[in-house]
Amino acid sequence: MVELDSKKRFFSTNQLAIIIILLTVTTVILVVLYMERTRLSTSEFTDGCSRLFGPGGSLIWDTDEVVAIWKPKSCALQYRSTSEAVSCLKNVTKVPGKPPYVHFIGDSRLQQLRDGLLFALTGYDYDGFANRKAIKDPTHSVKTLKMLGADIRFSWQAYLDSGAGPLTKLLKEISRSGRRPDVLVIGAGIWSVKDCQLKKRTQEECAIAYQKQFKTILPHLEEIAKDTDVIWMPQCAVNEKLLRGGDVGMGFTNRNMEIFNEMIKEALPKESSVTYWQSAWESSLQMNDGIDGIHLGHQTTHHLAQMLMNWMCGSTKGNSPTSIHRWNAIDDGAYCCG
Repeated sequence: MVELDSKKRFFSTNQLAIIIILLTVTTVILVVLYMERTRLSTSEFTDGCSRLFGPGGSLIWDTDEVVAIWKPKSCALQYRSTSEAVSCLKNVTKVPGKPPYVHFIGDSRLQQLRDGLLFALTGYDYDGFANRKAIKDPTHSVKTLKMLGADIRFSWQAYLDSGAGPLTKLLKEISRSGRRPDVLVIGAGIWSVKDCQLKKRTQEECAIAYQKQFKTILPHLEEIAKDTDVIWMPQCAVNEKLLRGGDVGMGFTNRNMEIFNEMIKEALPKESSVTYWQSAWESSLQMNDGIDGIHLGHQTTHHLAQMLMNWMCGSTKGNSPTSIHRWNAIDDGAYCCG
């Protein structure tokens, strides 16, 4: 029997060792990637409500009604009629015997979301940013609206702060108050983008400062979230082609909106009780129906208000169909938050 020369072996000892190491590293990487994918699919967006506010939704057309429908990933958004919206709101309160209390904090785009909710509840349009013929009310941006047995508030706060500003003061007041909101929707950032441009700083630099401010107010949000559904509204999309006058060249780009949004997502711990509304960004980007390039369009606020009501109330029970978007005849249990 002829012995094989060691030089004629397919692999040397060193080569075999390298191959084994590479295979081991590859296996570890594949296992980690699989575990991460499983974690995201089974924990981050497991229930319908999380999918409602999570990524991956799309704008589709109901060809029968010729109307746009927002379709979250793996569940369906139920669109409520005015009467259904009123019934929904009555069930929001967490304190027996007290009226439902919903509080919006932020800039004019948060005010628009509040107005979108009011439109869904009453049919009255107060949103002058999306409709030039909207109902004019000079006190509308600051007053507390008590209607339909509910307390719906908007507080103007265009900036985050470092712990000693008006936003922190407001959050502390809410924390100490005898009645915290049932739902708190908060968001700000676009004014910081503009200020950054005026100061000739990079948006990345300003976004880091913005994240630091968010981390400062986050403990207050977590405290409020012990009794309240706290929702962070990201910076929604802009339409650069529609910008006019003093808004041109002020940093109002979707890239900058995303930079600021990413900073918030990075700062939120996985175990946070604050809900990040990713689908608000995605739906605003796809609808893109604002009339001035900065503010939300009427359809965007309509869909966002319907998402918010789904989050607050779950799906309407019973067999009576909604009076709008009757396409909702889908498999039982497929609604978001059902």
